[in-house]
Amino acid sequence: MKKFVLLIMTAVLLTTTLSGCIFQMLYNEYRTSTTDNHSAEDIEETVLVNEKDITVTAKRLGKYEKDIFSFEKALVIEIDNQSAENISVELRNASINGYMISTVAGADVEVGQTNTLAEPFDETGLKRCGITTFADIEFSVTVTDTDTSDVILETDPVCIETFAKTDYSYQYDETGTVAYDKDGIKIVVKGVFYDEWSGKENIEVYVANKSDKAVTVSVKDGKINGKKTELYYGADIFSGKHDISSMSFGEDNTDNKDTKIKTFTGSFAVYDYTTGDVIVEKTDAITVTFE
Repeated sequence: MKKFVLLIMTAVLLTTTLSGCIFQMLYNEYRTSTTDNHSAEDIEETVLVNEKDITVTAKRLGKYEKDIFSFEKALVIEIDNQSAENISVELRNASINGYMISTVAGADVEVGQTNTLAEPFDETGLKRCGITTFADIEFSVTVTDTDTSDVILETDPVCIETFAKTDYSYQYDETGTVAYDKDGIKIVVKGVFYDEWSGKENIEVYVANKSDKAVTVSVKDGKINGKKTELYYGADIFSGKHDISSMSFGEDNTDNKDTKIKTFTGSFAVYDYTTGDVIVEKTDAITVTFE
């Protein structure tokens, strides 16, 4: 009799254990299948603006294709305008994975209409910063009156995280020649690259802003290959952000006809982005030789 009871108890325990295993397997399969419904760079739908009868919602990441333009990565947003004015909506001061990256579009929405905008990001900037995966996107939303250009509202910075953020490793390449490194601002002349759009060489400049304010960095008193040259460089970097932008020189510059950059000599200036006040009037001049 005792053996019979023991057999019954063993059978019940085994059945319970197997049922638990089967349930766990089914749960794991369900969890995996529901997670796989999201791509690594997908986002949760997020309301960005909901005031003054205007609603702006981030829907997903996708492609942007219009006319001859095509961008692999764009933020798809829906704009519902129930206000009394025709509006224009822009995403400003954007950064991706901590790098400042320009947006290249915007949308006009008439009264009572709902439009969907695919906001692309500058692919040249993404490539320059080595960004292939979006972990987070930060920006502010600006809504203006289409007819008068008056600002109706502007949000504080909004950060949207993708499902890739969990496993993403944030890295910033600071290799190059340091031109300035004080008070939370670091400027590095990285190197030369060939710009296909202009058909000539440009210089990459990296800036890290660990200060508590947004700054604008520009070049001063530049020379290319030892000759005084009109250089074009300016970058806005918000607090806690990084930037890699290009420095170029004019095609019609009479003082320098060379297109092959061998050396750069110059200084930089740093300004408060908000007030325009001078933070650093002129850094010490450096000379960088490129191989």
